[in-house]
Amino acid sequence: MPRVTFAGQDKEAEVAVGASIRQAAKAAGVCLYSGVFKLDNCHGLGLCGECRVRVIEGEEHLTEPGLRERHAGRPRGRRSVVKRGNEEGERLGCQALVLGDVVVQPRLRDEG
Repeated sequence: MPRVTFAGQDKEAEVAVGASIRQAAKAAGVCLYSGVFKLDNCHGLGLCGECRVRVIEGEEHLTEPGLRERHAGRPRGRRSVVKRGNEEGERLGCQALVLGDVVVQPRLRDEG
């Protein structure tokens, strides 16, 4: 079973192939959300962009970004919920599926 390690948190989880990073975070007791998004988020639908993680190692062990993930963070007018754009080496925890061992670091809103 693949192992997802959360850098800077000294936590990890073994998950089934095809589980999301978000599911691994829940299993490891890691929160991918900050502020109000701890309570009010899209619950894994790939709409809010708040479960973004920086991939440190093993990017090749994640599925390719899908349509929702590729467009998360792009401006959708003044009422867009997502404020941060797609940065190199970042993935949405709810959309990136684990195929092998990976090391990620949560990108919380207060980090910038």
